[in-house]
Amino acid sequence: MKGPRVGLCATYGVAFAALLLTNGRLAHAGPSSKSVAQMLFDEGRRLMASGKVSAGCEKFGESYRVDKTLGTLLNLAVCHEKDGRLATARAEFEELEATATHDQQATRAQFARDRLAAIEPKVNKLLISIRATDASTRVTIDGSDLPSAAWGVAAPVDPGKHAIEVTASGKTTWSHEVEVTGEGRSVLVDIPALLDDALPAQATAAPAVVAPERVHAEPARGGPSVLSLGLVGGGLVALGVGGIFGAKAAAAQAEARGRCERGGCDEQATRLLDEKSTSALVATIGVTAGVVALGAGVYFLVRGGRAQPVPPVGRAPGLGIGISGSYVGGVF
Repeated sequence: MKGPRVGLCATYGVAFAALLLTNGRLAHAGPSSKSVAQMLFDEGRRLMASGKVSAGCEKFGESYRVDKTLGTLLNLAVCHEKDGRLATARAEFEELEATATHDQQATRAQFARDRLAAIEPKVNKLLISIRATDASTRVTIDGSDLPSAAWGVAAPVDPGKHAIEVTASGKTTWSHEVEVTGEGRSVLVDIPALLDDALPAQATAAPAVVAPERVHAEPARGGPSVLSLGLVGGGLVALGVGGIFGAKAAAAQAEARGRCERGGCDEQATRLLDEKSTSALVATIGVTAGVVALGAGVYFLVRGGRAQPVPPVGRAPGLGIGISGSYVGGVF
């Protein structure tokens, strides 16, 4: 009986050893998390040294997510401070100070306190003021929930644009984008009471149209209007003025021609020619304006004598429901 038991134990032992060997190989098939974190950390240091601060902060952040060490957190906070993201740096320095104090790393804890004191006056803050809330009200800033305890409290934010959205059951969504610039500013966002949701679809549908009964009436004829008569009269006056100045221009030209027949024009002839030019211009304007006014007056006289349309007369009102409530429509 000992032979089979010994053989069975040997078989299990070999299988277990093979399993340990396989797991060991798998564990060492790739780099460890610490080595990945170190590579990311070194890349962040290199990017910062070359002036690419934002890119360096991203690498520090990835390194800290892989391996949360105080040294990486310290460099991440310093990087964000240098990049102008003071609210983010402030939160990271607070975490650094608390963790270093707990781990009895006095130097790092003191460094974090010093940086917090230096950046606190420069941090921008956003204060959300909201009215008429209930248990279903939800406020988000850049997609992250803002706890109700933080409503009305100035919350640190980085410079830039921030999207604010407020939702509540049975209410329309309120959204707004605010831009925070500079340093040490406090921006107040006053959120109004949310409006109720729109009425149900059946209440907002277009009302039925009831065609009114039409009563035929004889077309009314219009008489000459004051406008048409005024245009005709004004046109005739303008034509008369144009004719007078035209005759005056012709007379001045004839007299001037008589003074210029002996090989030259005297001073009087020159004056007459200038007078002729002025009179001719006035005559042209008067005749043109007279023709236009007279034509328009005749047009309105003819049009005014035609039958004018009579609006339809109805006796059947329409009843419907609109967005603002019920209404009665129709033509009476």
